[in-house]
Amino acid sequence: MEAVTLIGGAALGTAFTALYEVVKESKEYKPMLKRLKGRLTFLDPMIAEVRRTNTMLQGVEDIMKEMDAGRQLIQECSRAHWLTGTYTRYGYASKLRSLNRALKDLMQILIAYGVLQLTENNNVLTRICQSPLPEPPQFTVGLDKPLGELKKLIGMDGESMVVITAPGGCGKTTLATKFCHDQEVKDKYKNIFFVTVSENPNWDRIVEQLFQRKGWDYKLLKNERNTDSWLEYFLRADQQPSLLVLDEVWLGWESRKLLDKFDRFKNSNCKILVTSRFHFPKFRSYYLKSLNDEDAKELFHHSALLGERTCAIPESLSKKVLEFCKGLPFAITVVGESLARQEREIWERVTKGSILKLEMVVHNRLESSLKALESENPLLKECFLDLALFFEDRLISAAALIDLWSELYDDLNEDSSCIANLTDLKNRTLANLVFPRDEYTYGYYSEHFVTQHEMLRELALYHTSLVRIRERKRLIMNICGDNFPRWKEELMCQPQPLEAHLLSITTDQAFSTEWCNIQPPRAEVLVLNCQTKCCALPRPVQTEDYTLPKFGGKIDNLKVLIVTYNGYLPATLSNPLLLGSMSNLKRMRLERISIIIQNGLALKSLCKMSFFMCNISQTFRGSSIQFSDAFPNLVELNIDYCNDLVELPASLCDHIVLKKLGITNCHMLSTLPEEIGNSINLEELRLLACTKLSELPNSITMLTKLKLLDISCCRSITKLPDCIGKLGSLRNLIMRHCSNLLTLPTTILDLNHLEELQWP
Repeated sequence: MEAVTLIGGAALGTAFTALYEVVKESKEYKPMLKRLKGRLTFLDPMIAEVRRTNTMLQGVEDIMKEMDAGRQLIQECSRAHWLTGTYTRYGYASKLRSLNRALKDLMQILIAYGVLQLTENNNVLTRICQSPLPEPPQFTVGLDKPLGELKKLIGMDGESMVVITAPGGCGKTTLATKFCHDQEVKDKYKNIFFVTVSENPNWDRIVEQLFQRKGWDYKLLKNERNTDSWLEYFLRADQQPSLLVLDEVWLGWESRKLLDKFDRFKNSNCKILVTSRFHFPKFRSYYLKSLNDEDAKELFHHSALLGERTCAIPESLSKKVLEFCKGLPFAITVVGESLARQEREIWERVTKGSILKLEMVVHNRLESSLKALESENPLLKECFLDLALFFEDRLISAAALIDLWSELYDDLNEDSSCIANLTDLKNRTLANLVFPRDEYTYGYYSEHFVTQHEMLRELALYHTSLVRIRERKRLIMNICGDNFPRWKEELMCQPQPLEAHLLSITTDQAFSTEWCNIQPPRAEVLVLNCQTKCCALPRPVQTEDYTLPKFGGKIDNLKVLIVTYNGYLPATLSNPLLLGSMSNLKRMRLERISIIIQNGLALKSLCKMSFFMCNISQTFRGSSIQFSDAFPNLVELNIDYCNDLVELPASLCDHIVLKKLGITNCHMLSTLPEEIGNSINLEELRLLACTKLSELPNSITMLTKLKLLDISCCRSITKLPDCIGKLGSLRNLIMRHCSNLLTLPTTILDLNHLEELQWP
């Protein structure tokens, strides 16, 4: 097995800085260098943090070489400005594009290491290492006065902890973010930290995030002290003025205990700002009011584009629509964006709709939107409600939704139909789509993600709760510790089976894995969202164990299983043989949790299996059973961001029924076995961003049914097999950003059915 090469942040930083300085000084090729400079400027503070902490990274050696070559290239460009030959300029431009793609690859690696994080705003990347703050809001109204009052309240001589209190959608997080980006605040507080707490606070995770902001490796430190001790050390170690923002703190004993600890451990130079929908009597509250009429009107006009010349909406009509929003900034934005450039008749229909009051959190327009959706497109409403099955405040994988919807709904039996549905939800401002790459590849959705505002999630939960528990189509359980929902006793006392077709269970770090024995015989989808335990692990331990609920093996109708593990280390299923009892399971998706193939394991109905950020090598280790014996009818296998995969096991290639194989973002994969040619029924092969993969074996030409081959971003591949022309069924050959693939074999002209060729 090839040794994993780690590059220290200091070395990477040296190469990066050398390139950046040359680009800043260059005055030639201005349009292309301007784009390069913008990307380098964006990366510069994060590379500085990586260099400061000397973070060890995989997969950056080639990028460092590209940056070094790029530095020399820019210098050549500056010296060769007098060269006007078309060939010369084309050569330099081509190399500059290659350098730009290398920097994009660097972004992808920083994402995988948590140095960069996706955000729902405009589908961009935001920094979290050097500036661990949400991006400043692009447009705000009515916050100047609250901002000034808040600065006075939490000033050096003011309160040490202040809670911004208001209902959901009033702009608490926006105000806190604006406060952090205020220049006076930044000048006063040398360290500013921003952490989202959410409904079920994960104590260990919060402390880990704080340590990460400092560049400290909490995973190595946590075994030496308990979490409380490390928090106290963190808050008292630095005597410089610091500001800590705890966003979205909910009501409950765990949240009160959390605030008490932060208040007790902080030093005199530390100020804490909290946002919450709830009042905490022990601490000073700042009550954020809804917008006044003037500010609400300004925000609505901005969101609905009422300033455009072509707009013919009377002021009286816009005022009537605005009244529905009750001064809530989020509601105003959603309503305004949904009505932008719409005909007057659409506006008038909104004013005639029924108004339902959903406590204080969900406003009238969202409810009427969902009501209209139910009559216009009932299936889309069902898809909207399904988003509540997943982790709160996390990115939802579009691939997971595809698995779910493809089995539940006849009209969504194709991946593209599911993505179209997500686009419809986005267009109705009921969800947001996030795409990490600039390029879009039809049919490849592993890097599509969905986010949803908390108010929209609560709206979905509210609609689910309108039906009696035993009769609900979706049963969503959030378990804190071993405290099951109060209605669990009712289910246990009455033996009647549940009607639920979709079952979602979210457990926190204190859950003991003692599952209740519920009976959901009609369930077709089981979604398990689990977090790591708080207990300290001995250093030799490389994974954690996770136990599937026993009742899962008794669900005869179960078609889809999605398990997401949010822990420090990847986990392993401790009872994989239970899967064999799920006789009708067709799709299984595991995120950060692995499965070891054991003797006796057989999932005869499984058609699709996906691994995301798993220790995939464990799947093929420790058993004499063949992959094809355990999954005899598997037609699609996806392996994404599994960095321990160095060589594809030859036994997997003997699985002749496999039609789709995706190995993407596996940066350590260096070899495909010659046995790949045994997968004679393979129709799609995606090897996207396997940056160490050096070549395709000649046996790949035995895949006579192959229709799609994607090797984009495989930067180590220098040539294609000479007999590539034998792939007579190939229709799509995608080789974007293969910077070292300079020539193609002449036999490529023999691909008579080729419809799409993307290269370089």
